[in-house]
Amino acid sequence: MPNKKINQLDSRVGATLADLMLIGDPGTGTSYKLTASELATLLNAVPYTGANANVNLGEYGISGGYFQADLTPTMTAGVGRLIWDDTDGTLNLGLKGGNVTLHLGQNQYARVVNGTGGAVTKAAYRAVKVTGAQGQRLQVNLAQANNDANSTDTLGVIAEDIGNNQEGFICTSGQITGLNTTGALQGETWNDGDILYLSPTTPGVLTKVKPSAPNHSVIMGFVIYAHANNGKIFIKVDNGYESGELHDIYTPTKNNNDGIFWVAANNRYESKSVVDALGYVPAAQTAFASTLFNYYNFI
Repeated sequence: MPNKKINQLDSRVGATLADLMLIGDPGTGTSYKLTASELATLLNAVPYTGANANVNLGEYGISGGYFQADLTPTMTAGVGRLIWDDTDGTLNLGLKGGNVTLHLGQNQYARVVNGTGGAVTKAAYRAVKVTGAQGQRLQVNLAQANNDANSTDTLGVIAEDIGNNQEGFICTSGQITGLNTTGALQGETWNDGDILYLSPTTPGVLTKVKPSAPNHSVIMGFVIYAHANNGKIFIKVDNGYESGELHDIYTPTKNNNDGIFWVAANNRYESKSVVDALGYVPAAQTAFASTLFNYYNFI
């Protein structure tokens, strides 16, 4: 190709690729007609380094052997934007709404419908349970550890402000940041590393006080950083089990003073009364003592 300064690509209607003309100097009208080979080379060229502007491919994609992120980006996170986070050592993806950032490989979120009857906020970081489905999303309400019905379906913690009956994200596993994690909101004092449980007394609240039976001991996560504004919690829901939910225990009914006994014929433990387990009625303590007294008097 002649050594000309190329400023503009002009495509004529109905022209073939080989007919396209590059105009070198619009003022004089001088131009150079590319060969098919030269045009193909130009059209397939990619500015792989030193680009001075964003490249917009429209509806077209990029394929290759791998993707390498810039490890020192100057851009900030945004919806649909994938960017390297050197602090957490992963790629960040801005999720819908712009309030939640997914740390790839380190966080999991679920988009749900708020069915609590009121607005919920990230600042309060309430725990929620599944109550149904709406609009092809799970619907959630505040969880509570006072019984099985209120705690068994505990799913995660609110990760952004969500209006009543609106969609939003909850964190099901991983970090939630930018919180007051001193325990002041709960009337407690939290420290780094504290285990957090689902409260049996206040719906949705987390507490460092381990509930006692018959309340449920539902672990919600751990305090990573106790701070009034920049606190961090790692969410990891561990619901625990009722005794009857274990695979080898069968408790269809529960009566006072029942015990758990191994039944070899059924290959499981079963809840039974002592009478049913032994197959006879044990003698009363007074009757046993009287029998011993008579025995020793006899001999």
